[in-house]
Amino acid sequence: MSTQHPLFSRFLEALREGVSDKSSDFHNFVFSNLTDGRVASRHLVIRDFIEKNFSIIFFSDLRSPKVHSILEEKSTTCVFYSKEAELQIRALTFSRIIKDISLVDSYWESVPIFSRKAYLTLKPPSSKSDEKTDGLSEQYERHANSLSYTSKARKNFCVVENVIRELDLLSLSSKGQSRAKFTIEQASIQMDWLVP
Repeated sequence: MSTQHPLFSRFLEALREGVSDKSSDFHNFVFSNLTDGRVASRHLVIRDFIEKNFSIIFFSDLRSPKVHSILEEKSTTCVFYSKEAELQIRALTFSRIIKDISLVDSYWESVPIFSRKAYLTLKPPSSKSDEKTDGLSEQYERHANSLSYTSKARKNFCVVENVIRELDLLSLSSKGQSRAKFTIEQASIQMDWLVP
């Protein structure tokens, strides 16, 4: 099957839009994986979409529970939805932490200095605290906009690649719903219509 099928083309356009337009419904998605034997879901931001191998990219703190879970169980799911576009995208993915340091560094350079604080917490994400906290040291406020200070956060930054193996695309038009499954294996894509 060609990637030119109209429903598959809508999927490609949606993820391109999600990367380039922060106001798009497709800019955020729900990522689900197994953590301690339970399904854990959270909203994330799509940072890149690599069309040549159908990969969804997001950023994370290397110390986070989701990253540790991905190292143990690589089968994950990414779900996008837009009420305006009347489209739900459910992608079954194989997730991995990118190890190519130059590639990770190039993504790091795209993170604004003020956003790097997310990777500067003293303890790993999800750590318990005795009081309300942002997790940052007291020094942070004095050095918040210092490139040299925020560069310390780089060691906690990682890039997660989610390679799509299967897509379930549901078009929710009031004029008639349609649903299709696309199975992606190496260079071939198999399409099957499904009942919505």
